[in-house]
Amino acid sequence: MSPSSTQSSSPQPARRLVFISHANPEENDFVRWLGVQLASAGYEVWSDITRLIGGEVFWDDIEDAIRRHTAKFILVVSNAALRKEGVKDEINLAVMVERSDKVDRFVLPVRIEDVPFSDFKANIARKNAIDFTTGWAPALARVFEVLERDGVPKGAIQSADVASWCARRFEATQMPVAEPETVVSNWLPITAMPEEVSLFSIGVPQSAVKGLMAGTRLPWFPYHRLVGTFGNAVDLALGLPDQHIERHYLLTLDAMLAGTPPAMPAVRRADARRLVVNMLRQGWNNTMAAKGLLPFEMADNSVAWFFPRHLIEKDTAHFVDHTGKRRRKAMVGRSEKRSVYWHLGFIAKPVIGVQSHFVMKATIVFSEDGRTPLDSVEKMHRLRRGFCRNWWNDQWRDLLLAYATWIGGDAFQIVLPMGDFARVYVGSLPILFTSPITCPDPFVKTRTLATGDDDETPTDPPVEVGEDLLVGEPAELEND
Repeated sequence: MSPSSTQSSSPQPARRLVFISHANPEENDFVRWLGVQLASAGYEVWSDITRLIGGEVFWDDIEDAIRRHTAKFILVVSNAALRKEGVKDEINLAVMVERSDKVDRFVLPVRIEDVPFSDFKANIARKNAIDFTTGWAPALARVFEVLERDGVPKGAIQSADVASWCARRFEATQMPVAEPETVVSNWLPITAMPEEVSLFSIGVPQSAVKGLMAGTRLPWFPYHRLVGTFGNAVDLALGLPDQHIERHYLLTLDAMLAGTPPAMPAVRRADARRLVVNMLRQGWNNTMAAKGLLPFEMADNSVAWFFPRHLIEKDTAHFVDHTGKRRRKAMVGRSEKRSVYWHLGFIAKPVIGVQSHFVMKATIVFSEDGRTPLDSVEKMHRLRRGFCRNWWNDQWRDLLLAYATWIGGDAFQIVLPMGDFARVYVGSLPILFTSPITCPDPFVKTRTLATGDDDETPTDPPVEVGEDLLVGEPAELEND
């Protein structure tokens, strides 16, 4: 038998590895988190910062690991990753393996930044990416679904292996403790909603309904040629004084959300919930505009409402923090180094369920004049990445508390008018959860962050004389 035939008959090793490719050091924290989550589920995970969690294999040749041992190649997509030559080389190799070895769905992109899909390289742009920018937990669940669907083997890694790996790499004082901890969520509770929904005709053909309703400020949804709303005929007549308004159906909100409204037999439960969510979103947008906040449209078409300069006194909002201490945070500031203003904004996503709520997602908007967002999406993203680099969970938590407290006022309640006599009430204090495990905050604020030539340096925040703040944080002032 010839050497070549002997080599060709050698069995190939089983593909068991989940390989994570990413920008180092920019995405190291995310990769550690993702690696531990996957390993805890039993998958054999490898990255250049975790190595093989729970195992002793260390590949000197990354190419061999990708070619012969990898079952799923996870690409962490970020602006930094798409610029790194090492990541580009790993992408090209993974795509080549997928094609030459006919490994279906070998490459799995996961997007962790607001990178436009148009910026994806041609060899990964056609693949379905999992988006972590809208929430890590649901995106992780989707990753698990994909790994299970594609038959990636697991079971070799046990929970004890992961615990041992973590113990060797983290300070003992930073390990989870079996003690309860109260956690502040980013959910604002919907405490009350109107009990009824009305369906009106407004005297125009179906094709003209949308254009006519665009001139009103009443939250609504289309149902064939009819208009659905929490409001009454008077609300519609005020917005459409020249139209003939007639109510055709009155149904309960509970029946609509359950998918059993007799007046809307063609609307399924999921569709009905989307219609109500759409009205809640309209109500939120109308209320934020009435309060003087300004809109900024994100890449996914969601709208963030941000503070323009001078909307509130000294551009600061007062709040009571999670310890009961009264404090205040800057909502707007100036970076002289970058010659821009920064503005705090939030996207509010309504969710209907057992505990209906608005999910609040923070963003920072930049302007040159104190109110008009920069035209350049690329510059906005670059500024945001550099400016917010040292802002951690406690920082975003306090910004949410300050923002929500201001829009809720002294009553700690946000009122969304849905008509003259219809209101949606939202609590401005986030929902609290109790975790049976306490996870100490890592000492990330004091560590030195590695930066490359293209990285932005955190800007100095606007602070009052005598205030001692960490670089990169908005002004936080203690009351006397």
